[in-house]
Amino acid sequence: MAARQKQRWLRQLAQIAASSGSALAPAQLAACLDLGSTATRAYVEDLSGGGPDDSSAPYLLRRVSEGLVLRQQSTASGSALMVETPGGLVCEIETGDIARAALSYAAGHELIDVAALPGALDGEERFALGMALEESGLFERVRAT
Repeated sequence: MAARQKQRWLRQLAQIAASSGSALAPAQLAACLDLGSTATRAYVEDLSGGGPDDSSAPYLLRRVSEGLVLRQQSTASGSALMVETPGGLVCEIETGDIARAALSYAAGHELIDVAALPGALDGEERFALGMALEESGLFERVRAT
């Protein structure tokens, strides 16, 4: 929940910076890019007129905590990625049945190459699922340095 809120705040900050006309705006937008998820980075790049991320770079995600316990679970409408909390299981992502294998893989791995997610997903669907995993706050993008 906090990770999703952070991304909303970064998008708001980027929108304010982009519309401010301030000399500090480029530095603020750069900070939003550095802290943002893939979806937030795309939003900030659109605001600032910058180019998109290097699409040839691998889209790797790492679980944010080694102790985080995830499970794939069947639902009435398809499949869900659940996280164990002190209060019980919480659904973080729910998709159609087509993503069942990919969610099961995500639940069982600390590091994920989004392009290699298993199942019948096409490249665009894998990318969208990767962004959903990242936006959930359960995974973060591994960026090349």
